[in-house]
Amino acid sequence: MAETATTPASEASPRKATLRIRLGAFVSVAKHPLVLLAAGALVSELLVPALTRGAQNHQKGLEIKSDLVRSMSAAASPFLAASLANVLVYNGKAPHSYTSSGATSSTGRRSRATTCSAGALYAQ
Repeated sequence: MAETATTPASEASPRKATLRIRLGAFVSVAKHPLVLLAAGALVSELLVPALTRGAQNHQKGLEIKSDLVRSMSAAASPFLAASLANVLVYNGKAPHSYTSSGATSSTGRRSRATTCSAGALYAQ
């Protein structure tokens, strides 16, 4: 009995032909308008909302961060202004808007107390 040697090229040829037939059948089905419509609906249903949701979450995160920074700034600004005013008064370089109008104490002496806009009181 003579055995015929099979080469890899002869085995690959029927596989390639079968693959081409199956690929051709898939392409002909994929070109059908209903299949294209279903694929478009699937992309619209899954992909677009996921991208939109990510953008909205990012925007919401930025809004939260900016609100936090704004509230921290609003809370710290009066304290920093009062501290600066008190240092300036202590050094004798108080701005005109922070100086007192020359109020006198109960002993008749002029008070050197100065009140800044934030309400801090510093007496020299």
